Amino acid sequence: MRKRIIITCFLIFLALIWSCGRDKTSVRDDQVVARIGDRIITKDEFIKRAEYTIRPEYCKGDYYQHKKIILNSLIAEKLFALEAGDTARIVQNDQILRYIRGRQEQAMRQAYYRDRFYKKIRLKDEKVNQMFNMLGRNYRMGYFTLDDSSAARKVAVALQQPGMSFEDLYEQMAPGDTLPKKNISWNEESGELLREVIFGRELEVGQIIGPVNVEGQYLFMKVLGWRFRPAVSNTDIQNRKDDVVEFLTIKEATRMYQEYVVDLMAGKKLLFDPTGFRDLVNIMGPVYFELRDRKQNFLQKGEVQHRDLMMDTLSTELDRLQNQPLLSLNSEQMTIGDLRLEMQSHPLQYRKKNMRKREFARQLKYAIADLIADRYITQEAYKKGYDKRADVIYQTNMWRDDMLATYYRNMFLQKNGLFDRFGTEYIHIINEHLNPLVDTLQKKYSPEIFINTDLFEKIPLTRTDMFVLYESQPYPVVVPGFPVVTTDNMLDYGQKLEVKGK
Repeated sequence: MRKRIIITCFLIFLALIWSCGRDKTSVRDDQVVARIGDRIITKDEFIKRAEYTIRPEYCKGDYYQHKKIILNSLIAEKLFALEAGDTARIVQNDQILRYIRGRQEQAMRQAYYRDRFYKKIRLKDEKVNQMFNMLGRNYRMGYFTLDDSSAARKVAVALQQPGMSFEDLYEQMAPGDTLPKKNISWNEESGELLREVIFGRELEVGQIIGPVNVEGQYLFMKVLGWRFRPAVSNTDIQNRKDDVVEFLTIKEATRMYQEYVVDLMAGKKLLFDPTGFRDLVNIMGPVYFELRDRKQNFLQKGEVQHRDLMMDTLSTELDRLQNQPLLSLNSEQMTIGDLRLEMQSHPLQYRKKNMRKREFARQLKYAIADLIADRYITQEAYKKGYDKRADVIYQTNMWRDDMLATYYRNMFLQKNGLFDRFGTEYIHIINEHLNPLVDTLQKKYSPEIFINTDLFEKIPLTRTDMFVLYESQPYPVVVPGFPVVTTDNMLDYGQKLEVKGK
């Protein structure tokens, strides 16, 4: 007899690091840096492709020449995509098509969230001002963490006893060790929960905080002191206020979103087949823990590479269990093969990043439940036409062009016997082989290339390496990796893009 496990809704979002602040229902002409045939590069994409990924050494700085290399690289990516064509083998591959569809549907859900929840939040000035006054604080904290919830409860009770100090208790737990200490400021602490706990209210020196459950670790802190850095300039004041408004708006919008998902999933019962689910855990668990520590490196190289490695590693075992029943959702049946197909357009997103092996089965159930909840949200977005929105189409095309361009570059390298050497000799190969190819394409397409030099000149750059990820999203990488295709720093092609109404 099947064991019945009923899951009504397990969707919990942490921080939603989405581009919420701007209306992107259309792409404005004055925000287009370049047009290449029927492709465009917006100011937003230029900044993110330059700042949210790791740029190669030859354009890592904030020099004007490096800025031109970045623009030439992004334009060259579009030229490669045009040369490859939308009928290229890479974008006819079923797995790639599912990946692109998954990217599109994630963009649809994000736009749906922005419109239905984020944009409708109206904050009270009193709430904004209260947190604004706390953002200037830099706290000195004593702290320790515990792995076990029962131990955390005992410590919480012990700290209430008369005469028991935070330091004395730590000495009892770790004789001879010095209490760990750290400084915590708003800009250095990115976790939504800790930002709320520490900066959402006024803390006093000597105040004890905790236990706070952070990814299964139970954190206790004591306020040892704090320094205050006031916002002096108008820019500092505005930036600090913007941070508070963004944080509180996302928090409130997320609460509304969770309530919406609970209503959407009401009455839907997810029943796992105990045999099929156990088999899935036994297959996926070891692979998950083997690849988890390598994930960040693979994500930097490319999201598709990490996903393909995961699926390739699982392939043989999943093939064997293709028809094994996994679950039912009301009257709908899903096999392990069905889940595998779904994962090609919606990779599983685990709520808990630092789980222990004994927690994997529960977290896998949550991840599957979240995938199913996302399916219903996506259906609502399709009904409302989000697949036809200009911003969603633009996002989807950006990822498709990245794949087309990478395919075209790699085919060129393979044809010339350079592919195997590109990883170690990329500078030489770019200078000797790819730069001439890019020059040829710049000349070929020059009548179709228009550059908004006025807008381009005003875009600032930093030299800070960043690799930015979405929190709690099936596809965490925000933008495609920087296109490593040219070191050309000359803008000696194309025409000036004139913006109407200027």
